[in-house]
Amino acid sequence: MHGLQLLLTMLITVQFVVIVLHDLLDIPGWTNGTKVREVVGRKKLWLATAINAVFSGWRLRLQSTSGTARDPHLLRTTMRETRQVLPPHR
Repeated sequence: MHGLQLLLTMLITVQFVVIVLHDLLDIPGWTNGTKVREVVGRKKLWLATAINAVFSGWRLRLQSTSGTARDPHLLRTTMRETRQVLPPHR
């Protein structure tokens, strides 16, 4: 993994942790997990946390595996179709 890609993966990992835990923490003056829990309820809070974890985790997985695949099938197919549709650039 190259330096820039490693940095991006680390930043997305931090983002994943912050997004998943931001409603569960109580940090005075910054985040109030207790108030969120009182307003939406414990079940809805955990449901929202699970949804946040799914989408953030999906992004983290895509980023962490993007360096191992040289030419993903979806990208290769999309580029081929784009070349067939678009006129040549002059």
